[in-house]
Amino acid sequence: MIRKTLAIPALLLAAVALPVAAEMTLDEILATNVESRGGMEALKNIETLRMEGHLAMGPGMEAPLTLEIRRPNSMRMEFVFQGMTAIQAYDGETGWQIMPFGGSSEPEKMTGSELEQVIDQADIDGPLVGYEEKGHTLELLGIEDVDGTEAYKLKLTKKNGDETIMFLDTEYCLEIKSNSTITARGMEMDIEVSYGDYKEVAGVMMVHSITQAAAVRDVRLVPFDADAVERLVDEYLFFNPATIPAGTYRGVDEDFHGLDVGSMHFITSADMDEDLVYAVTKALYENREEVVSRHAAGRAINPTNVVRDTGTEFHPGAIRFYREIGIWPDDR
Repeated sequence: MIRKTLAIPALLLAAVALPVAAEMTLDEILATNVESRGGMEALKNIETLRMEGHLAMGPGMEAPLTLEIRRPNSMRMEFVFQGMTAIQAYDGETGWQIMPFGGSSEPEKMTGSELEQVIDQADIDGPLVGYEEKGHTLELLGIEDVDGTEAYKLKLTKKNGDETIMFLDTEYCLEIKSNSTITARGMEMDIEVSYGDYKEVAGVMMVHSITQAAAVRDVRLVPFDADAVERLVDEYLFFNPATIPAGTYRGVDEDFHGLDVGSMHFITSADMDEDLVYAVTKALYENREEVVSRHAAGRAINPTNVVRDTGTEFHPGAIRFYREIGIWPDDR
């Protein structure tokens, strides 16, 4: 909130009252949040919540998605990509998933942070409603600007100790952004989620747009010995000296001097499904201009560079696409 101090000329004899909106307390923010969503009665009347949409997998790639949540605390999410169906589910006690993209179609029991995420999704009311009964704590940290919108900043500490920073707009107290840290597949990642396009559905305000961005932890680059760089450049024609500017990656605060092979590589298992690799290669190649707009390294996705022999074997799915568009060398 911005308070302005006005100088009143001495000639004015009457007192002038200037209305200034007061900052809310934590309890008032939570009450406004519930009221803006449709009221506690309307929220509690929801027994089953079903959401359908599309999951953006990358440039030009979308997967139909269905999420169903039921009281008191169960959920099931499915999305289909390249004919393969991925599933995550929680029945109130056990969480399991099927992720066929790595070559396995068998159910796997979920543990750790992955299980905590589906437990959070199974909370149909959201973490703010009845947070104390759920064993969470909540703290109001103040007001911050979020992409041009003033928002209350809340710190939610869950029962298991995980922390989430939540931002609620100051007018309706609806969530517009959250930041948290999770561990998935052994990697610790910072997760930023943006919420928007709220619309009324059966008397309840529901978010219709969710954008999630993930960033792994700080990058540590292993330095090269200057003599070793010179020997590698002399022996292997595809190596060139290169410098990664400071700030390119998180935790890299100084220019890093190393080697460049002139290509951008995506490394995958040799057992990865050929159709899936074909689809990913096709999507990246056909949307390379959008990739460049996100990161300059995308310029490496060009007809000459993508088929260069840099000593790494190409996956059959990638070869099939490059042959299809006529850029795969005949002598390979």
